[in-house]
Amino acid sequence: MTVTRTVATAKLNPQTMYAEMQRRLPILQHSPEEWLQKMMHWHFDDSTGSPYWLRKKPSLDFDPIRDIRTLDDVGFGITIRQEI
Repeated sequence: MTVTRTVATAKLNPQTMYAEMQRRLPILQHSPEEWLQKMMHWHFDDSTGSPYWLRKKPSLDFDPIRDIRTLDDVGFGITIRQEI
């Protein structure tokens, strides 16, 4: 089997790969905190939330959308492993 490289992929290396990924996938242009906040809104908002998290939300002792703002906030008060 012969592998053919295009000019674009031939120029990629570990130093330039992430920049190329950001160019091709605009979502990667967000900071980790911005991405986290978007995911909290996605999973816990009534219009887009997953059924599991929408059912779970009232029993949490915090508001995931309001209270989880940084990566350090992730995990407080949530124990999933025991329920799965």
